[in-house]
Amino acid sequence: MIKIKNLHKSFGNFKVLKGIDLEIKSGESIAIMGRSGTGKSVLVKHIVGLLKPDEGEVWVDNIRVDKASPKELMNLRRNFGYVFQMGALFDFYNVFQNLALVLLENGKKDFNYIKQRAIEVIKMVDLDERVLNLYPSELSGGMRKRVSIARAIIHNPKYIIYDEPTTGLDPITSDLINELIIKLNNELKTTTISITHDLRSAIKIAKRIILLQDGYKVFDGSVEEALNTDIEEMRKFREYFGQ
Repeated sequence: MIKIKNLHKSFGNFKVLKGIDLEIKSGESIAIMGRSGTGKSVLVKHIVGLLKPDEGEVWVDNIRVDKASPKELMNLRRNFGYVFQMGALFDFYNVFQNLALVLLENGKKDFNYIKQRAIEVIKMVDLDERVLNLYPSELSGGMRKRVSIARAIIHNPKYIIYDEPTTGLDPITSDLINELIIKLNNELKTTTISITHDLRSAIKIAKRIILLQDGYKVFDGSVEEALNTDIEEMRKFREYFGQ
């Protein structure tokens, strides 16, 4: 379980998070929504220990992240897979090398295991194993996103974080990525956190939606509740996305 208590974070005089409380249960699929600058990514960075709160507590699997030692943080982060907004693949490595690097960093040394695991995850994201020999510059946007997802799951994480998983993709490719996220959620039984400003995507991939506004959590409920709530900020998202 992930538990956040009274989380505050400022950068200079700008208060980004203002007393966030949040619990994420094992196996849940949630979407954290909000406009740009509302603290979505800042919130998630606290979960993996990349930021420390000014006030409050962050717990993951009974470890207090904001008080964890460097060794504890290193071990904790091995339980996470992270799909970055723009993919963040290493351009000077081919796809296989991008995938293998994660396993090497997690202590795997057997080349045959690494090779077979790379083939396995590339197929899980619906790509042909021949893609392993290509470089990121040779891939389409949708393919790069799929490779990024393969990299995030290759070490069998307990938690997967998707940062704006459909940003920069056309509507058809975006929907394919949404379907892939759903498929992996069902197959891997991971706890999934998706950061997004796209309500259509959130409705499809998540069972629960969190909405941030001006540093506060203004909504936390099911997809059905999100589609029916009278909260003004959620209503604006519904109107914009035609929901």
